[in-house]
Amino acid sequence: MGSKSKVFIIHEDDMDWVYSPEERVYWKMLGPGNEKRGPCMQLIKMPAGYRKPRHYHASAHMIYVREGDYSIAGKRYGPGTFIFVPTKEPSGPIESKDGCVLVQYYEGAIGTVIVGK
Repeated sequence: MGSKSKVFIIHEDDMDWVYSPEERVYWKMLGPGNEKRGPCMQLIKMPAGYRKPRHYHASAHMIYVREGDYSIAGKRYGPGTFIFVPTKEPSGPIESKDGCVLVQYYEGAIGTVIVGK
């Protein structure tokens, strides 16, 4: 009796960047997850000059800055920085002066709620 493997393997070069007009970013979904239910992992590409108001997400998430600059509430972070944000913890505004690429993992639904400008 054979078993079906549940291992999922994909290389980022095998996927196209998808533009999200609502978020004004590009992303690649890095797994079989779903942003509406979670968990999910994404590559996120923010353009130079990107800004998002103070907000929170419906689930805890982890951010790894892979390239460029990423700022939260005026504090700038560079490549190699890891950030953990608990469920419904407000953060921001989010900015990237020169653009950046992030790896983001959400343990559940992403569900963004804007809490200020």
